[in-house]
Amino acid sequence: MDFLVAVNTVLNRLGEDSVASLDESNSSVPTVLPLFEMYREQLLQQGWYFNKFQIEVPKDIVSNGYNLGPQALAFEPTTPVKGVLSRGGQYLVDPHWGSIQHRDMPDKITGWVTTDMNWEELPVLAQQWVLWSVAADMCTQRFGDQSAQTQFCLSKVQQLEPQMHLDHARSKQYRLTSHRAFACGGDILEFNGSNYVFRG
Repeated sequence: MDFLVAVNTVLNRLGEDSVASLDESNSSVPTVLPLFEMYREQLLQQGWYFNKFQIEVPKDIVSNGYNLGPQALAFEPTTPVKGVLSRGGQYLVDPHWGSIQHRDMPDKITGWVTTDMNWEELPVLAQQWVLWSVAADMCTQRFGDQSAQTQFCLSKVQQLEPQMHLDHARSKQYRLTSHRAFACGGDILEFNGSNYVFRG
Protein backbone atom coordinates (compact mmCIF):
# COMPACT_ATOMS: atom_id res chain seq x y z
CA MET A 1 0.00 0.00 0.00
CA ASP A 2 1.35 3.40 -0.93
CA PHE A 3 2.02 5.51 2.14
CA LEU A 4 0.20 8.54 0.70
CA VAL A 5 -2.89 6.35 0.20
CA ALA A 6 -2.71 5.30 3.84
CA VAL A 7 -2.42 8.91 5.03
CA ASN A 8 -5.32 9.99 2.85
CA THR A 9 -7.46 7.14 4.21
CA VAL A 10 -6.95 8.56 7.71
CA LEU A 11 -7.68 12.12 6.54
CA ASN A 12 -10.88 10.98 4.84
CA ARG A 13 -12.06 9.27 8.05
CA LEU A 14 -11.55 12.65 9.75
CA GLY A 15 -13.73 14.30 7.13
CA GLU A 16 -10.80 16.01 5.41
CA ASP A 17 -9.93 16.07 1.73
CA SER A 18 -7.12 13.93 0.34
CA VAL A 19 -3.77 15.59 -0.20
CA ALA A 20 -1.45 15.30 -3.18
CA SER A 21 1.71 15.53 -1.09
CA LEU A 22 2.80 14.82 2.46
CA ASP A 23 4.26 18.34 2.56
CA GLU A 24 0.82 19.99 2.73
CA SER A 25 0.52 21.72 6.07
CA ASN A 26 -3.06 22.98 5.78
CA SER A 27 -4.47 19.62 6.89
CA SER A 28 -3.91 17.10 9.69
CA VAL A 29 -0.87 15.62 7.92
CA PRO A 30 1.69 17.07 10.39
CA THR A 31 -0.26 15.47 13.24
CA VAL A 32 -0.87 12.15 11.48
CA LEU A 33 2.72 11.43 10.38
CA PRO A 34 4.21 11.04 13.91
CA LEU A 35 1.38 8.65 14.79
CA PHE A 36 2.21 6.45 11.78
CA GLU A 37 5.80 6.30 13.04
CA MET A 38 4.73 5.56 16.61
CA TYR A 39 2.38 2.69 15.71
CA ARG A 40 4.84 1.25 13.19
CA GLU A 41 7.52 1.12 15.89
CA GLN A 42 5.07 -0.29 18.42
CA LEU A 43 4.15 -3.10 16.04
CA LEU A 44 7.73 -3.98 15.11
CA GLN A 45 8.98 -3.98 18.71
CA GLN A 46 6.70 -6.96 19.38
CA GLY A 47 8.77 -9.14 17.04
CA TRP A 48 6.65 -10.77 14.33
CA TYR A 49 7.36 -13.53 11.84
CA PHE A 50 8.32 -10.90 9.26
CA ASN A 51 10.88 -9.02 11.37
CA LYS A 52 12.31 -11.50 13.90
CA PHE A 53 15.01 -13.88 12.68
CA GLN A 54 17.67 -16.21 13.98
CA ILE A 55 21.10 -14.85 13.17
CA GLU A 56 24.75 -15.66 13.65
CA VAL A 57 27.09 -12.72 14.27
CA PRO A 58 30.92 -12.75 14.36
CA LYS A 59 32.78 -10.78 17.03
CA ASP A 60 33.88 -7.28 16.06
CA ILE A 61 37.50 -7.06 17.22
CA VAL A 62 37.40 -3.26 17.19
CA SER A 63 34.45 -2.75 19.54
CA ASN A 64 34.68 -6.07 21.39
CA GLY A 65 30.99 -6.45 20.56
CA TYR A 66 28.84 -8.00 17.88
CA ASN A 67 27.58 -5.82 15.03
CA LEU A 68 23.89 -6.53 14.41
CA GLY A 69 23.41 -3.59 12.05
CA PRO A 70 21.56 -0.30 12.48
CA GLN A 71 18.16 -1.88 11.76
CA ALA A 72 18.34 -4.09 14.87
CA LEU A 73 15.65 -3.18 17.44
CA ALA A 74 16.23 -6.01 19.92
CA PHE A 75 18.39 -9.09 20.34
CA GLU A 76 17.81 -12.28 22.34
CA PRO A 77 21.05 -14.29 22.42
CA THR A 78 20.91 -18.08 22.41
CA THR A 79 24.67 -18.18 23.01
CA PRO A 80 25.21 -17.86 26.79
CA VAL A 81 26.32 -14.23 26.93
CA LYS A 82 24.81 -11.19 28.60
CA GLY A 83 24.94 -7.71 27.12
CA VAL A 84 23.04 -4.70 25.86
CA LEU A 85 22.05 -3.52 22.38
CA SER A 86 23.34 -0.04 21.56
CA ARG A 87 21.57 2.50 19.34
CA GLY A 88 23.94 1.73 16.47
CA GLY A 89 23.12 -1.97 16.47
CA GLN A 90 26.16 -3.14 18.45
CA TYR A 91 25.49 -5.91 20.94
CA LEU A 92 27.97 -5.12 23.69
CA VAL A 93 28.76 -7.87 26.18
CA ASP A 94 28.85 -6.87 29.85
CA PRO A 95 32.55 -7.16 30.81
CA HIS A 96 31.52 -8.04 34.37
CA TRP A 97 29.17 -10.84 33.28
CA GLY A 98 30.21 -14.05 35.00
CA SER A 99 33.95 -14.58 34.72
CA ILE A 100 34.10 -13.71 31.02
CA GLN A 101 36.87 -11.46 29.76
CA HIS A 102 36.78 -9.72 26.38
CA ARG A 103 39.55 -11.97 25.12
CA ASP A 104 37.45 -15.00 26.09
CA MET A 105 34.32 -13.84 24.27
CA PRO A 106 32.98 -16.26 21.65
CA ASP A 107 34.14 -15.65 18.08
CA LYS A 108 30.47 -15.60 17.08
CA ILE A 109 27.13 -15.62 18.82
CA THR A 110 23.66 -16.73 17.72
CA GLY A 111 20.29 -15.42 18.73
CA TRP A 112 17.04 -13.83 17.60
CA VAL A 113 17.17 -10.31 16.23
CA THR A 114 14.11 -8.07 15.88
CA THR A 115 14.62 -5.71 12.96
CA ASP A 116 13.27 -2.36 11.91
CA MET A 117 11.33 -2.11 8.63
CA ASN A 118 10.11 0.86 6.65
CA TRP A 119 6.51 1.22 5.50
CA GLU A 120 7.06 -0.29 2.06
CA GLU A 121 8.63 -3.44 3.56
CA LEU A 122 5.73 -4.20 5.90
CA PRO A 123 3.25 -6.94 4.93
CA VAL A 124 -0.15 -5.59 3.87
CA LEU A 125 -1.86 -6.76 7.07
CA ALA A 126 0.74 -4.94 9.16
CA GLN A 127 0.30 -1.77 7.09
CA GLN A 128 -3.46 -1.95 7.58
CA TRP A 129 -3.07 -2.46 11.34
CA VAL A 130 -0.89 0.67 11.56
CA LEU A 131 -3.26 2.64 9.32
CA TRP A 132 -6.40 1.84 11.33
CA SER A 133 -4.62 2.27 14.66
CA VAL A 134 -3.65 5.79 13.57
CA ALA A 135 -7.19 6.45 12.32
CA ALA A 136 -8.68 5.25 15.62
CA ASP A 137 -6.27 7.45 17.58
CA MET A 138 -7.05 10.53 15.50
CA CYS A 139 -10.82 9.92 15.56
CA THR A 140 -10.70 9.48 19.34
CA GLN A 141 -8.93 12.83 19.68
CA ARG A 142 -11.36 14.61 17.36
CA PHE A 143 -14.71 12.92 17.93
CA GLY A 144 -14.38 11.02 21.22
CA ASP A 145 -13.93 7.34 21.92
CA GLN A 146 -17.64 6.50 21.63
CA SER A 147 -18.18 8.15 18.23
CA ALA A 148 -19.21 6.10 15.20
CA GLN A 149 -16.01 7.12 13.40
CA THR A 150 -13.80 5.88 16.24
CA GLN A 151 -15.74 2.64 16.68
CA PHE A 152 -15.49 1.92 12.96
CA CYS A 153 -11.70 2.31 13.04
CA LEU A 154 -11.36 0.21 16.20
CA SER A 155 -13.42 -2.55 14.59
CA LYS A 156 -10.97 -2.58 11.68
CA VAL A 157 -8.05 -3.03 14.10
CA GLN A 158 -9.88 -5.81 15.93
CA GLN A 159 -10.63 -7.62 12.66
CA LEU A 160 -6.97 -7.53 11.61
CA GLU A 161 -5.39 -8.74 14.86
CA PRO A 162 -6.65 -12.38 14.77
CA GLN A 163 -5.37 -12.85 11.22
CA MET A 164 -2.00 -11.35 12.14
CA HIS A 165 -1.67 -13.67 15.14
CA LEU A 166 -2.75 -16.64 13.01
CA ASP A 167 -0.08 -15.85 10.41
CA HIS A 168 2.47 -15.48 13.22
CA ALA A 169 1.47 -18.82 14.78
CA ARG A 170 1.66 -20.58 11.42
CA SER A 171 5.14 -19.20 10.85
CA LYS A 172 6.21 -20.18 14.38
CA GLN A 173 4.95 -23.73 13.80
CA TYR A 174 6.90 -23.87 10.54
CA ARG A 175 10.04 -22.77 12.36
CA LEU A 176 9.55 -25.46 15.02
CA THR A 177 9.10 -28.21 12.42
CA SER A 178 12.08 -26.86 10.46
CA HIS A 179 14.50 -26.92 13.41
CA ARG A 180 16.84 -29.21 11.51
CA ALA A 181 17.20 -26.55 8.83
CA PHE A 182 18.27 -24.03 11.49
CA ALA A 183 20.82 -26.48 12.85
CA CYS A 184 22.25 -26.95 9.37
CA GLY A 185 22.45 -23.20 8.87
CA GLY A 186 20.02 -23.08 5.98
CA ASP A 187 17.67 -20.60 7.62
CA ILE A 188 20.14 -18.68 9.74
CA LEU A 189 20.74 -15.06 8.78
CA GLU A 190 24.07 -13.31 8.84
CA PHE A 191 24.69 -9.58 8.84
CA ASN A 192 27.13 -8.81 6.03
CA GLY A 193 27.81 -5.21 7.05
CA SER A 194 24.81 -3.67 5.33
CA ASN A 195 22.05 -6.28 5.06
CA TYR A 196 20.85 -9.54 6.55
CA VAL A 197 21.39 -12.46 4.17
CA PHE A 198 20.54 -16.15 4.42
CA ARG A 199 23.56 -18.34 5.07
CA GLY A 200 24.02 -21.67 3.32
